[in-house]
Amino acid sequence: MKRIVVLYGGTTSEREVSMKSGRAVIKGLEAIGHDVVGHCLDRDSLDGVDLDSADFVFIALHGGWGEGGGLQSELEQRDIPFSGSDSVACHLAMDKELAKARFIAARVPTPIAVASSADDGLKRFKRLAQRVGYPLAVKPTCQGSSVGVSIVQNIDEAEAALEKAFSHGDRVLIEQGIVGREFSVPVIGSRAYPIVEISSTKKLFDYDAKYKDPSTVYNVSPDLPGMTIRVAQYYARRAHDSLRCNGYSRVDMMLSNSGQFYVLEVNTAPGMTERSLVPLCAQAAQMSFEETLQAIIDASLHPRNAELQRPSDRLKAAIAKMAG
Repeated sequence: MKRIVVLYGGTTSEREVSMKSGRAVIKGLEAIGHDVVGHCLDRDSLDGVDLDSADFVFIALHGGWGEGGGLQSELEQRDIPFSGSDSVACHLAMDKELAKARFIAARVPTPIAVASSADDGLKRFKRLAQRVGYPLAVKPTCQGSSVGVSIVQNIDEAEAALEKAFSHGDRVLIEQGIVGREFSVPVIGSRAYPIVEISSTKKLFDYDAKYKDPSTVYNVSPDLPGMTIRVAQYYARRAHDSLRCNGYSRVDMMLSNSGQFYVLEVNTAPGMTERSLVPLCAQAAQMSFEETLQAIIDASLHPRNAELQRPSDRLKAAIAKMAG
């Protein structure tokens, strides 16, 4: 048994989801015998939070300071173990511009993109549109749960999309839109878990579709060949490792209509609500919610594997075939 402090709430647009995650985590950890204390934060600070007797901190904050490295840095300075990745990996994952560069360096397939500040956003948008065509995704570089994201089908929609994204920060990512099927793959420790397909009636799997729309469907038995699933899991592990993540993460990707996977992003503090994908995929691996929480704790306390995963010969052949 450990004395575990669960931090949730926060100041981002994902506060409501974090509240649900925090309550679920507290209940689950108590069910397996841990001594749990929950703290709902209403500012980006640990002031007033008693961590002196904590053996471990479970972070159920989403976005901003709680997921982007700020909180992790403070806990590192206090030498308190916590769930998930260290401050450097969290910062890399939260910043889509930096993450994209790491994916490319690690040969993780990812959509073509350019980053932009407000003064040259429209010019860069037009150049990328000429290069790869439509649709294009316009997103803030440092937001989660698809906050501020737009899918743009033509130039007439560009200015509104840029304005929306820049309202959430001074840098945006303009990215090739991948038409196809959407998937997520959780990684806990060194293991990629069952893949889940996300089907939504909305053209963008945004905050409402993720957490409020009852018509959104999650399928942990997607209609895919076994080797294709293994390729997705391989890319999830490689994306996780390329950002030097530890503990656990959730990797979001698209499978294009031409049959190629593209990694979109890595979430270092994914949701843990009743609609969240990490518990759902773990359940498909015959793990209860409580067992999933314990696996996350155990993996977070284990040293990170610094080496990128190497594919088997069969996997290399499948990857080459998918790439055409």
